[in-house]
Amino acid sequence: MRVLADQPRRWRAAIVTVLIGAGAAVLFAVFAGDAQDVSLQLVPVYSDYSQSPPNELYIEGNNPLLREKPAGFEGEWTSTDVAQRWRALAASARGVFVLRDSLYSQQDHVLRKTPYSLMLPPSWIHAAISTSSPSPLKFIDIADDSAWVRLASPDELFGSFPVSTPLFRNATRREKGASPDGRAATVNARLSLNVLAEFSRELVAIARNDRSAAIQFGADRISSGDRAYFTPELRRRKVIPILVENPLPYEIREGKGIIDPGRPISPSDYRELITRICRTRLRDGDIALERYDLSNSRDIERALELLEWIIPKGDEGASAVWLWVTGRLSDDSSLKGENALEYVPSFLEKVAQRRIESDRVRLLLKPAVSPGSAIQREFLRRDLGPSVFLSVDFR
Repeated sequence: MRVLADQPRRWRAAIVTVLIGAGAAVLFAVFAGDAQDVSLQLVPVYSDYSQSPPNELYIEGNNPLLREKPAGFEGEWTSTDVAQRWRALAASARGVFVLRDSLYSQQDHVLRKTPYSLMLPPSWIHAAISTSSPSPLKFIDIADDSAWVRLASPDELFGSFPVSTPLFRNATRREKGASPDGRAATVNARLSLNVLAEFSRELVAIARNDRSAAIQFGADRISSGDRAYFTPELRRRKVIPILVENPLPYEIREGKGIIDPGRPISPSDYRELITRICRTRLRDGDIALERYDLSNSRDIERALELLEWIIPKGDEGASAVWLWVTGRLSDDSSLKGENALEYVPSFLEKVAQRRIESDRVRLLLKPAVSPGSAIQREFLRRDLGPSVFLSVDFR
């Protein structure tokens, strides 16, 4: 065993690493102290899914890793197995953050597995309300190979909704002559597209008459999909879905955010869209939003304004809003750079001055730091209060 952090004596806590074979399983040994133990506010980026996480800790889940077939598992690894794995992970932890905010950033994978509870991408709600005469995706029987192959262009399939070239390419591939993996990807793509086609058909029917009703319908579909995937009980007590509300340029190209790129949106429509999505999800439990640079005045104001919309002063809800916050990040897509630690006291003061239910605000400090780093030691020393957490990367 190896102690990784020097902690104040009053916390009497240690972070212990136990090496197992070639891998490392991280265990947290927490000893009773005479105050709230700040080491419980470390949030590990969890990667060893052969081990159950400590039930005292929030953890960050990982979609690609949890989709992988576990070593020693016999038989087909299905989307149902993946969902059950997520549920077991959530049940064993204090809480788990799950990235669930766009077509390719969710637990289902539209090409690799049959859909279990596919998410309605938020940007699709924007697509439905951004034109006066929206058209839905085309619904085609998955077994009608010739009808799929005859589609000449993605626009012919996707109607008014955001195009996914990989989905189109795989769905329109002729099954005959394809490899087993190729046929599976084709079937999965067609099944996923038909789920999305049903979403789009309902959205379009409502949006043609009432745009606000369409936004609420989309928000309800997102929330019901969360509950269906994780179960209502785990969603309420354990699962915290993440939405990248403030995406970087490369993330926008990946389909993140709630806006369909290239389509205009008014400030009032944006406010209604993000507020309805977040407040509807909050009925089911905590939510997380990312990412806000606390060294940047525009990001600070964006975060504060968003909190005023979602959890205004006097709101009677109980669920928390977690903001994933950083300092200055590098200009590339690595999400590396300055941790938010130095900026937290000033930001919390600003939260307290605004019309926000501040006791429902949580901060997760990013980028993740290494175990035993100077930032981790300083975080533990400062004790910024029970609403501030630090991401620690044990991968």
